[in-house]
Amino acid sequence: MEGRLHRFISQHHLCTQSDTVLVAVSGGLDSMALLHLMVRAGYQVAVAHVNFGLRGPSSLADEKLVQETCDALGVHCHKCHADTRNYAKSHQVSIQMAAREIRYDFFDQLAEAHGYTSIATAHHLDDAAEHILMAFSRGRGSESLLGTPIRNGRIIRPLLFTCRQELERWVHENHIPYREDETNETDDYERNAIRHHIMPVWRNLYPALTEGIDRARFKGGGEWELMQEGLHAFREQFTKTDDNGNVLITKRMFSHYNHPASVLWKFLQPYGFNTSQIQDVEQAIDGTPGRQFRTSTHQLVIDRDSLVLRLLPEEFLPVLIEAPGLIHHHGEMLQVETGDFAIETNADVGVFDAMALRFPLTWRVWKPGDKFVPLGMSHHKKISDLLVDLKINRGEKDNVTVLESGGQIAWVVGIRVDDRFKVTSNTRTMLRLRRLSGASPS
Repeated sequence: MEGRLHRFISQHHLCTQSDTVLVAVSGGLDSMALLHLMVRAGYQVAVAHVNFGLRGPSSLADEKLVQETCDALGVHCHKCHADTRNYAKSHQVSIQMAAREIRYDFFDQLAEAHGYTSIATAHHLDDAAEHILMAFSRGRGSESLLGTPIRNGRIIRPLLFTCRQELERWVHENHIPYREDETNETDDYERNAIRHHIMPVWRNLYPALTEGIDRARFKGGGEWELMQEGLHAFREQFTKTDDNGNVLITKRMFSHYNHPASVLWKFLQPYGFNTSQIQDVEQAIDGTPGRQFRTSTHQLVIDRDSLVLRLLPEEFLPVLIEAPGLIHHHGEMLQVETGDFAIETNADVGVFDAMALRFPLTWRVWKPGDKFVPLGMSHHKKISDLLVDLKINRGEKDNVTVLESGGQIAWVVGIRVDDRFKVTSNTRTMLRLRRLSGASPS
């Protein structure tokens, strides 16, 4: 087993015997096997152990076994005590996710502080099979065949050449002490339920399951490499970047591929777009331009000849304007001043009857349903209709802001003043607002 470990590590260039590798050890069978195998194979190691504080005396017994084993092997042991339940509550994540974040944050801190070249975890082929099954069940693509990667940054997984059954046999033959985590026997977590109920049936149907998973991983690696080359070719042939940094995807791609929506999804997946959105894009591609789709970070707009992918601006939160002065927010500035001013035709300047306004004023992004009375008119008009009339494109629309007074819109900033707040012959004091950054969209 030690020889197979060494060959696997060398084949995949995971580390050398002159490196010092940080081994994550929980005290369970898998990680205790990894620790002993790494030491016996001649690698220099240190150990990281996290006590998550979830199992009381059992967690302390795990920690004690890990420390005693490290002492016996002459290996330095780094330990962390974590309040996992409070972490999960404060970060609004599950206990499982909290434990993962705590664990890997601790590993990264140790690697940075002590110069450990790699962090080894004890994932094996059965873990990879479970990962693949869960990924396919959630509708993941062909990259799921890669399962748990052998290397992910400085995280390495030296046991991905063997299965749980082989590890159990080796541990018992070599009298390696380990601790059983009683929570592994429950079905409280998705992975446990798969391990206890699905994997045995799967393995019974396909006795060579582990070998099959290993072959699928081998093939998947090559397919992944070629897929990356294909994505590069797609970018070169069907995309370009405009002067504003937007990515333009030509609609010609839809007639080039047999499965264009799948190709488009693969390209847009890193930006957070899901398969349902891309299927909707395909349905709308020949319709009226202007349909848009969003993720938390990006927007995709169907234009006449292309799809326009742009980064969404940071959310423009409402700003209260209490008094005259210079107001800054997200790269925009408004200079607010009172006095006697000439009426200007510059759209970036709004001049108002100060007595008609009610402080504090609110400066915010416009929203659907907003309406005002455009200067020179006597009836309300929706801002959305105004922007359509002015032929302001989708990208610019998202950045349009308004100035609100007492729940009424006094100015569509940089575009139009509201008639109800205009300067008249009866005006005694004027308020002038000048936008000092950003071009007028009108």
